[in-house]
This record gives sequence, C-alpha cells and structure tokens, in this order.
Amino acid sequence: MREKKIVIIVTVIIFTLLAIYGIFKSRERNAALADSVLAEAKITNMYNARGPETIEVEFYFGHRIVHSSFATSHWDSLSVNQKIRILVSKKYPDKYVKYVGIVK
Repeated sequence: MREKKIVIIVTVIIFTLLAIYGIFKSRERNAALADSVLAEAKITNMYNARGPETIEVEFYFGHRIVHSSFATSHWDSLSVNQKIRILVSKKYPDKYVKYVGIVK
C-alpha cells in the first residue's frame, strides 16, 4: 500500500513539473513573437510526424537566408516551393516562426 502511494505521488509530481515546463515554454514563445516582423518564406519540405504537419521554410532575414520550421494542422492548401507569409521573431528568427497565410 505504501509503495502505491509513493508511485502515485511521484507520478503527480512529474506531470505537474511537465505542465509547468510547458507553460514557461509557451510564455517564452509568446514573448519572442510579441516583437516580430512579417516575412515571406518559401516552403522547402513538408512531412507528417504523427500529429500536426511540420513545414520547413526558408526566408531572408537580416541580409541572410534563415531555415526554420513550424507545425500546423491546416496544411491541405500548402505545397513545396509555395510562398507563404510568416511572423518571425526579431530576437530568434530561426527558432520562433508563426504561419500567417498564403502569398497571393
């Protein structure tokens, strides 16, 4: 009986720590994207890894080519070599990218 309580307590602690970690990562991402710019990117690769589709993009930022990726569940209208609009964090342009829409 005592071992069951210990296992339950350890499990609850682990899930609580994971939830706190997720909250901090989400806040970090939101803070980084608060200071962002709109950019045009070209899709270089798309793949599905059990869940949202991962889209790899290439874009110009600060006089250099940057490669990054983002995940989306709304990928049915996207294709490789297509141009899209993204929000790019000024501080971490290769880490924080958010899909906005298709370039027309």
